Amino acid sequence: MENTHLVSETVYQEIKKHIQYGDYLPGYHLTESELMKKYGVSRTTVRESLRRLLEDEIVEQTPNKGFTVRRLSKADMSEYYYVLEALEGAAASLAAKVRTPEQMDSMTHLLQEDRAAIDEGNLRQHRQIIFELRFYIADCAGNRHLSDLIKKVHVIISNCYVSLPTTVSMEASYAEHERLVKQIQAGNAELAASEVRKILRSAASIM
Repeated sequence: MENTHLVSETVYQEIKKHIQYGDYLPGYHLTESELMKKYGVSRTTVRESLRRLLEDEIVEQTPNKGFTVRRLSKADMSEYYYVLEALEGAAASLAAKVRTPEQMDSMTHLLQEDRAAIDEGNLRQHRQIIFELRFYIADCAGNRHLSDLIKKVHVIISNCYVSLPTTVSMEASYAEHERLVKQIQAGNAELAASEVRKILRSAASIM
């Protein structure tokens, strides 16, 4: 039973990752047979993974048609970004108050990795690192429930990031996050919250 649970968790996380990074775009039909073949698992395991993604509001289920990656309306996106402003603003503020030298080293390291990804023109890697950085900042706030909510909303809206495919947007994103990390490092709680809200508003304005 434990092994079955672990396999289901792995498949669930893998599908979620592919959705998050734009491999499965909004409207993409997630067929059970395709996923069974891809991951070498049973239909029961695939169905359990899809059920969890449905609960997360990442996929939709249509009677007699199965599961598709959720397609968000402009109104949905606007509302989710509003929620993230509140959640991530609070997390950045808390992180600026309680961050440790070790945590700041980790944030700096992620920025360095992002710089390298941008120099290589690797958009997928850039997106992945930015997710990691923002999630790490949320973790540094020291509030597990706040961090979990931020991650959940991010994955729901993550497909929108595929609409930012240029090197210019990567450079702008790097500069924004560099400013955010500097404010956290300086312990400026209000300015850190302000920076992350600017990042979200900038992203929302392009959608």
